[in-house]
Amino acid sequence: MRNHAICVRGVLGLMAAGIGAAALWALPAGSARAQTLADALVAAYQTNPTLQIGRAQLKQADERVAQARSELLPDVTATVTGTVSSDGAAETFRNADRDFRPDASVDARITGTVTLWSGGRNPANIASAIASVMAARARLTSIEQDVLLGAVTAFMDVRRDLQFVTLARNNVRVNGELLRATRDRFEVGEVTRTDVSQAEAALAAARANLAQNTGALAQSRARFLSVVGLEAKDLAPPPPAPDLPGTLAEA
Repeated sequence: MRNHAICVRGVLGLMAAGIGAAALWALPAGSARAQTLADALVAAYQTNPTLQIGRAQLKQADERVAQARSELLPDVTATVTGTVSSDGAAETFRNADRDFRPDASVDARITGTVTLWSGGRNPANIASAIASVMAARARLTSIEQDVLLGAVTAFMDVRRDLQFVTLARNNVRVNGELLRATRDRFEVGEVTRTDVSQAEAALAAARANLAQNTGALAQSRARFLSVVGLEAKDLAPPPPAPDLPGTLAEA
């Protein structure tokens, strides 16, 4: 349990650092900086569509609690009606000097109803709505953990694949130079045609490995964009991992 708390505090600390640095993204183009892991966590927490759906569901569950409690409140209805009548209204139009004596009446009513006993239905509805809120909160917490873990994984995958692509590209360069040197040596009779073929095969394998790692990097970038909502451009090295507890009691 303590390890889990340490992990959560570490993630929240990274997010707090990212929130403090988020304003720096508005710097001019010449002042661009690397994306940090904290930036990725903050962006995922604020914009991830799965999290937004979970928050909306929690809000709906909260509203159902208010609706269930409103069933215990009085139901008040107010109505107002009025009538105006006049004897000899027809003569009024024939003789403007005739007195017009309207008779007016107003009827106002207020009706209220209160549920005194519902067979336990209202308390059950409230309890059910509260249970739905607790379940929605638990689901949202689980979604938050999954999204943040996905953001960390996507961040590290992009950095890993970038290094693999760099190594693969360097391997292609080295094998290309080796092939040129082998061909030069073949021209002067120092090596055989078999040596040249082996160097060509090594270069082809290096190029295939570069293509494979480039494809993996593209997939990792796509996952990063899906989870975080930002393009992975220049990812900064992640912070060091927190220290492990020194003893079992501390854990």
